[in-house]
Amino acid sequence: LNQQLFQTPDWMIDEELLGRVRPDAGVAAIGNIQQSAINSLLSVSRMQRMIENKAGDPNNYGIQEMHEDLHKSIWTELKTGQAVDLHRRNLQKMHLEKLISNLEPKAGFSFSFSSRGLKVVNGPSMDPMKTDIVSITRGNLMELHEQLEKGAKKADDKLTKYHYQDALNRIEKALELDD
Repeated sequence: LNQQLFQTPDWMIDEELLGRVRPDAGVAAIGNIQQSAINSLLSVSRMQRMIENKAGDPNNYGIQEMHEDLHKSIWTELKTGQAVDLHRRNLQKMHLEKLISNLEPKAGFSFSFSSRGLKVVNGPSMDPMKTDIVSITRGNLMELHEQLEKGAKKADDKLTKYHYQDALNRIEKALELDD
């Protein structure tokens, strides 16, 4: 995912083709694909399944590991100090907004199995507010906030600095942080 989708997918941007077909679709098209991936990966139902799987076997991939991997893939510029390009800024905003929305997760879909087969149930098997989803999300947002503060101070690129400051503001508002 990181190499093919979260790094700016230059392979998807054929400027000549986009210029002829629909020049305004490049950024939006890539953003829609990335948004779909983030929504799927960080969906409440997926994370609840991951919690159940991890509870069954501590060696299974868990939501904290997923959050860490996504963070490393999506926010690499905080570590490298490089300027964040347009596609990456958009990706980071999508990731941030999904994390913020997961502070108050909405019921999704779950599945139950019975002798009659598979049944789709409207709503998760457990209230997501009573799981680790919110705690892990909040902790990751707090860590990201800390990294963004440092990144905003070090950023040489003006758009990167503004982007980090905007992300800080969004996190502070979501977590109701006092300065």
